[in-house]
Amino acid sequence: MGFLLSLLASASAMAGQPSRDVRPVLWQLERLEQEKSRLRAEVAQELMLQGDVYFRGYAFAPALEAYEKSLGYVRAEDSPELWARLQVNRARTHRELGRRAAGAAVDEHLRKAEAACRQVLEKLEPARWPEPWAQAQGLLGEALRELGMRTEGKARDTLLAASVKAWRQALKLYTREQQAQQRTWVQQELGKTLNLKQMPSNQVPRLP
Repeated sequence: MGFLLSLLASASAMAGQPSRDVRPVLWQLERLEQEKSRLRAEVAQELMLQGDVYFRGYAFAPALEAYEKSLGYVRAEDSPELWARLQVNRARTHRELGRRAAGAAVDEHLRKAEAACRQVLEKLEPARWPEPWAQAQGLLGEALRELGMRTEGKARDTLLAASVKAWRQALKLYTREQQAQQRTWVQQELGKTLNLKQMPSNQVPRLP
């Protein structure tokens, strides 16, 4: 703001006009921007709640639409926790749609679930946002495992190894004392993935 005021004063002086105090206008503009940000967060929250209702009713397509609309009103820089929750919900919904799809659509949904999780892991710090970070790791582990069970050879091994890594990262964030239920779930899923990884390729159950 100081730089802008100096610039305006210099421009007025060069034009031979008295400098106008624009600070009240700038303060008003700042308040308007803050109000705009608050309203956008409210809209995003409302759309997320609508998506949650659809998700609980197994209406995954409209749930995904609501989550993606909500993401259009929120940025990771402004509301990191809300943004992360939306990305996690988006990943979870793509996972469910993938499980109900066929052919290439399955891989497409699983890849989009993977991408949503990776966005959370790239933008958020686990020390500051442990819950959404661990959730994203768990969903990433699921998506990679299911992708691995749909392929063969080295690609399968790479995907299952990445899934194991994701589960182990999630396990670091879930403590026995505070998140016992989540920790148990992650341990079970990690065990399943390790078993799959150790199986010969011809014995790994293939997902359709």
